[in-house]
Amino acid sequence: MKEELTTKIHSEFTVSKEIDERNRVWTLLSECDRRNMLPKELIGVYGLSMEQIEKHQNSYLENK
Repeated sequence: MKEELTTKIHSEFTVSKEIDERNRVWTLLSECDRRNMLPKELIGVYGLSMEQIEKHQNSYLENK
């Protein structure tokens, strides 16, 4: 019973891979803005590709 509750509680706090990717892109772009850097300078830190950044860049700019 305890294990079932733990699994249920943890499942409520998980995010989809798409949301996780978007959040990492937004964080990277925010950091670039703050530090006056280019995405390619931080791309390795966040484990993203330029394709992933380009995919979510417009939504970041719209919500900035």
